[in-house]
Amino acid sequence: MKTTYLSVFDVEKDAENINKAGAAIAGGKIVAIPTETVYGLAANALDENAVKRVFEAKGRPQDNPMIVHIASFSDLSLICDDIPKIAKKLADRFWPGPLTMVVPRGKRIPSSVCAGLDTVAVRCPSHKVASAIIRASKVPVAAPSANTSGRPSPTTASHVIADMDGKIDMIVDGGASDVGLESTVLDITASPPRLLRPGGVTPDEIQSVVGEITIDKAVTEKIDPRKPVRSPGMKYRHYAPRAPITIVDGAPYKTAKYILSVCDRSDGVLCFDEFKDMFRYTFCVSYGPYGDSAKQAFCLFDALRSFDETDVKRIFAQAPDASGVGLAVSNRLRKAAGFSSVTAPRMRVIGLTGRSGSGKSEASDVMESLGAVILDADRIYNELTSSSVEMRNELSARFGDIYLDSGNLDRAKLAKIVFSDASALSDLNLIAHKYVVDVFKARLSDLREKGEVCAVIDAPLLFESGADALCDIVLGVISKRSLSMERIMLRDKLSEENADMRISSQPDDEFYRNACDIIIENNASISKFHDEVASFYKNFILTRGDFANV
Repeated sequence: MKTTYLSVFDVEKDAENINKAGAAIAGGKIVAIPTETVYGLAANALDENAVKRVFEAKGRPQDNPMIVHIASFSDLSLICDDIPKIAKKLADRFWPGPLTMVVPRGKRIPSSVCAGLDTVAVRCPSHKVASAIIRASKVPVAAPSANTSGRPSPTTASHVIADMDGKIDMIVDGGASDVGLESTVLDITASPPRLLRPGGVTPDEIQSVVGEITIDKAVTEKIDPRKPVRSPGMKYRHYAPRAPITIVDGAPYKTAKYILSVCDRSDGVLCFDEFKDMFRYTFCVSYGPYGDSAKQAFCLFDALRSFDETDVKRIFAQAPDASGVGLAVSNRLRKAAGFSSVTAPRMRVIGLTGRSGSGKSEASDVMESLGAVILDADRIYNELTSSSVEMRNELSARFGDIYLDSGNLDRAKLAKIVFSDASALSDLNLIAHKYVVDVFKARLSDLREKGEVCAVIDAPLLFESGADALCDIVLGVISKRSLSMERIMLRDKLSEENADMRISSQPDDEFYRNACDIIIENNASISKFHDEVASFYKNFILTRGDFANV
């Protein structure tokens, strides 16, 4: 079939195209038309054969009812023989606009439009082009979204072309949809009225007109596919790109950090504008600021469709705030995900330890790149020697005049003292560990409050300081002695003798094997080591810190 393409951007100037589209619908043809919500496949709702062609073009299940579109409230009598009184109150406030009412089905409406139900869903669109075409057709118009069933709904003519070119008779381009999500559906045959699908008209706005309403379970959870439904979009997986979606629930910063921690380069990310820069190495699409549900609604379907232009294997999505219009955004996204979701877990703490030259710093860098916050014991100790008056006083009382006139610690002088006297080294560690661990505790508390997903305590003396008690799991990095010596000789410009002395003063591999929860050896290529660290980290985060499942 050859699909005719028309454009209508001005109702008066493009009246000829409007009349062509109206005549085509009246004649039993299928025409994609713009509405303020999404593009719809318009067919004569009184023509059983035309309705059948819509089901075929979309690949739509026969038990999924359609919405009938009319040009004015007075046309409601064409499809409903007994109009509920509440319909006029709602129409006065919300029509024309993105509110669909479920009313008793009139005798003229074919059963197939309503999936065999005794009710029919109807709305009056506010889009000038849609309204003009419906008027020109002189019939009520059945118009489900103009996409292949299950795919993201189309908000532009190009979306329609991608799904429907060659399957329908005509496509009318009227520009991008204003709302971007399908209409709100309210069953007014129920008492109190029941919200079947959220949309641009919010529950609070409806309740301001009619009082109490209920919200159907299908809005927030998966329902039994064997049961009949009274509205489109309630039963089947809808709006979905080809790659599976996992929604991450939680505070926005925390969900962004969690996604950064678990996603691979082959994954896609759907995030809020504020966090897009975090995902520089992954295909990432933002769908509006966190606090702007209207913008999210406008952008969502276009964002979901963009993933189909890539070869991403999975999609991780930040969950929107489900209040106001956000309820509709959340509903569509969860439908697209088949209600697959995880909650960003409480912050986990990884202890990282190993002797000099083993590769701890490399492991730390890998985990930091995946979103972890690094608490480096050596760095904190160095900061404290200058910033903590109490620590300075204790060091001076024990070791004498070890501070320079500048106020900085004379590290060479202190090293000479402690490395020639085992008791002095022990005393230094006791002082340092006390202050460093206090900093660990304070910073971990701050990070939890902020919503971080993971912190890594990088400490060569993790067990000796007692900081292992702050950790959910301890990762030990070990390597062959010869490799460790080569690394610290190159890194710290040490002689072979000094490098050997440093390593000899530290625990051996057997200590770390016995003390740590997991060991990664750094004896092969650096890329292999990085992959092993990344795999450990992602498994640990994905299993929410349950090491038994790693």
